[in-house]
Amino acid sequence: MESNKTYMDIVSEYGACRSITKIAKKLGVSEERVRRTLITEGLWTSRAARPIVELYQEGKTVQEIAGILMLSEKTVQSYVPYSRGMYGGERSDTAQRSGEYRKRMRKVVEGMAGNNMAQIPEGGFPETITERKTYYDGQGIKDSQTLKGTGTKFSDDAGREPGFIYRLRFDLTSRLLDGADDRYGMTDDEYSEFLRLAKAKKGISRTVLVPGEMSLHAMHYMVLRLYGWQNEHLHRFALPEGTFRQLTDGEIGKWLELCGVLLRFPTGDNADLYWDDDYEPRQSVKTWLRSKYRKSFEQKSVSESLIASLDKIEDFKNRFMVPNGDMARLTKKSTLNELLHTINFEEDFNTLLERLRVCDLFLGPQEVEDFSIGRWKEDALLNRKESVGDIQEVMEDRKLKEELDEAIGELKSWRNYRSDIESAIFYGRRAEVEEQLGRKAEEAIREAARAIPAWEDTAFEMLDPYNPEISPFLNQLYYLYDFGDDWCIRITCEKRFRRKDGRDFQGGNGYASAGIPCQECREDACLYLDENGNEATPEERDSLAEVDAKGFPVCIESDGVSLVEDAGGIFGFYDMLKTLAGSDREEKKQMKEWARALGWTGRISTPGNML
Repeated sequence: MESNKTYMDIVSEYGACRSITKIAKKLGVSEERVRRTLITEGLWTSRAARPIVELYQEGKTVQEIAGILMLSEKTVQSYVPYSRGMYGGERSDTAQRSGEYRKRMRKVVEGMAGNNMAQIPEGGFPETITERKTYYDGQGIKDSQTLKGTGTKFSDDAGREPGFIYRLRFDLTSRLLDGADDRYGMTDDEYSEFLRLAKAKKGISRTVLVPGEMSLHAMHYMVLRLYGWQNEHLHRFALPEGTFRQLTDGEIGKWLELCGVLLRFPTGDNADLYWDDDYEPRQSVKTWLRSKYRKSFEQKSVSESLIASLDKIEDFKNRFMVPNGDMARLTKKSTLNELLHTINFEEDFNTLLERLRVCDLFLGPQEVEDFSIGRWKEDALLNRKESVGDIQEVMEDRKLKEELDEAIGELKSWRNYRSDIESAIFYGRRAEVEEQLGRKAEEAIREAARAIPAWEDTAFEMLDPYNPEISPFLNQLYYLYDFGDDWCIRITCEKRFRRKDGRDFQGGNGYASAGIPCQECREDACLYLDENGNEATPEERDSLAEVDAKGFPVCIESDGVSLVEDAGGIFGFYDMLKTLAGSDREEKKQMKEWARALGWTGRISTPGNML
């Protein structure tokens, strides 16, 4: 049991500092530990915490609360008050590490948005450790050929062009809800000073050429790399508010129609959504992020599939929208605002599916002017209807449904199994885990490393064919990161290019082969045209050829320094820059040490080195 000192230190610090993040940093404990301590003492609450605590005080179990509020059990656990003090030993890992680099690596792995490490020290091990099979021979994995290819697939028409290359501009703005102001809500004097301190001409921005096949999931890691963040917080991609209102009219029924097609139905299952957050402390953060947007564009989150979305939606409707539901309060015409006050969803309703690709979403600036969003929605819902029909056939086939359920269940179990063991090792509880497993932890991790890719292949061979495809329809979207600091990046498609003639510059798969074409073939094979038929400039052409040949993004322009984690948003970052430029030597020293521990140097990287 943790000493009373840490528990009381948290309470005492809250009296002087009302920031959970700052208290956690100062005391070297997790934010969850601080939050649960304050909830236990009745000192802190939130919209997310209030209904959880009320149900817990009524005697509901964590599992029951998760079911009632449509949350994951891990999310519920993170807000439940302690019943008999704090669990787990006094943690001093950070203090025991030496050297700035290793301290930074530890901070990153603790902060990774998808991990569950904060769960491990505060109670018994998750059931997955003791209930998971202690062997793996591959016999449980089926070929699943009965399902493969039976779903609806659409050709790359209606403007969808995976082979196109897109010129995207990423601009730091103020909060999306505040109108995404490019001047950050600053006065003229503040804005001028901010630009000077941030070494920016017009604002903190990046311009990148990306292949059309890049998914939003891969783009997330790319944006982190472009702006200097380290994946320590949650994020989401969102439509412009006006577009979201046009598509949904603010009604539950119209919003649900787009869940699993364009938008993500809120799940709260971070373990699934952040399935590939496999960062390890010995790695360079920059190298790890680069592997995420160069190695693969795939999104293998089960909850991103239409099949999983329909299951969640059906459960939601049965409980909240049918007359005999146990909490029937809503109808299709009910507003999303009413939904917000009925169910404690952690995620925002305006959250895009990250399996969607750049070519599924973006049109050029002139193309989008003549586009009918009403017609687009009709086509999208028609594709959805066809996919739902195919899915219903699968659900009615007992054998196919059992195969699908097994594949999804095994995949999630193996992922949790590996994650739980790695988390326990991280917190110095190797001996306890190995005693329960009856073998070395590394053996169990290797077993999971063999099982997970196989079950991923099996599960997504079943899930992917049923995901309806959409045609591009917008020119802008937003990336939001760290919902405390409220960082907001506007992503704009400035141009999209296609190769004029690829006969001499294609591999067997129809895409560019490795290597940039020679000078002789540039006049033909490497001429690129934008959406208006204009040829790319020679400078653009070289970068386009690089993206075309290598298949990963290239940064071509940048303005301003990188940002930093936990700075307090734009104004907090502005204050940091003013402190570093100020005359107080002690303050400057402390601020510089803090920023460097987060990987921030203030140096400007050339665009070509950013990715």
